[in-house]
Amino acid sequence: MQISEIENQGLSRSYDITVSKTQVEEEVVKEIAKIQSTASLPGFRKGKAPIKIVRAKYEDQVMPDVVSKLVDKSFAQICKENNVRPATKPDVNFKDFDKGDDLGFTLSFQIFPDFGKIDFSAFTVDKYKVVMGEDDIEKVVEDLRKNMRDLESADDKHKIVEGDVAVIDFVGKIDGVEFDGGTGEGHELTIGSKQFIEGFEGQLIGHKKGDKVSVKVTFPENYHAADLKGKPAVFDVTIQDIKIPGELPEVNEEFFAKIGSGIKTYEDLKEKVKQYKDREFAGAAHSLSKKDLFDKLVDQLDNDVPEQLLKEELEEVKKMNPADDEEENIKIAKRRVLLSLYFIKLSDDEHIHVNQQEIRNAILDQARNFPGMEMQIVELYSKNQVFLDQIRNSVLEDKVVNHIMGKVKLNEIEISPKEFAEKI
Repeated sequence: MQISEIENQGLSRSYDITVSKTQVEEEVVKEIAKIQSTASLPGFRKGKAPIKIVRAKYEDQVMPDVVSKLVDKSFAQICKENNVRPATKPDVNFKDFDKGDDLGFTLSFQIFPDFGKIDFSAFTVDKYKVVMGEDDIEKVVEDLRKNMRDLESADDKHKIVEGDVAVIDFVGKIDGVEFDGGTGEGHELTIGSKQFIEGFEGQLIGHKKGDKVSVKVTFPENYHAADLKGKPAVFDVTIQDIKIPGELPEVNEEFFAKIGSGIKTYEDLKEKVKQYKDREFAGAAHSLSKKDLFDKLVDQLDNDVPEQLLKEELEEVKKMNPADDEEENIKIAKRRVLLSLYFIKLSDDEHIHVNQQEIRNAILDQARNFPGMEMQIVELYSKNQVFLDQIRNSVLEDKVVNHIMGKVKLNEIEISPKEFAEKI
């Protein structure tokens, strides 16, 4: 096998490879020999057909596998001999090839940046602990009471305000023509929920039961239906009813029973509220610490990233932020790629790995977000390789972050819920 470098620029590498016809023949013979041992051909006992006859029948079938193995072998040899770590799969371009010829092709790929070593002990990362006072707990209880109010129809003079539920019939049209999915009857729309297209709900504010409203909107560029993206539409809306929250429920046994979770007294309720909010704040505080850490890492990782990975990630960023500034989207995409590659490298350097039990535990954690559907979610995740890869990468990131957090200086800060809300 002859290998010659044809590009070495930044993170890009390209090599020209020639595999002699002798090497190709050796691989073909190996593959045919494997088939011969189990082949059942007319006129011969299983595994006893002459190699020449087996080859005549199966050579064309094994050739793609032979070529694939030789490509993989050459790629591994290139990486080992040149001490490079590929960040992308190789792009393979074959030269003309006929049976009995040398096999020639080029491999082009991009490699990991040279990150160098980072002294984590020089980092100081803020770690917040949200401390709830009695007033904070009671405010959560009051919010809970508001959320548990029954809805009741407003009187005919009531004008819609944010938080009301408008019961509407609607017919949507583009250029005067109705479109699929643009009609509905008796739909309950909470004003301010942003359930509908931006601008729709706000145009109902101030109207009363029985009003007919012409709502003008424009579908966003990232709308899921391709034929509606960016198009202006008009919805003819009839307000059939307006529902508003009723009286606050009394804090009594009936109220506790509706909440469940074994709550019997007001003190039980406050304790449950505190436990729930403590977990919620702890998760949010950890995310804030991670962001602080990631900011510091990115400042240290002043590296270029593989162009191919950057383009792929930029497309993902644009799906979420189609109207955002292009320069900002590129910055976000580069940050993601940079951190992802660094975490992979660090996990290898520090022998940080993810086992099957950790993946299963993470799937179970996800499943708990869907009460009553836990088993279906576990089965869905377990059978979908894309989901499994996402879970594995998430667990690996958490383990790498925890590893780094164990080496940095932590600046522990106690903070109130109100102060914490201003930081997130």
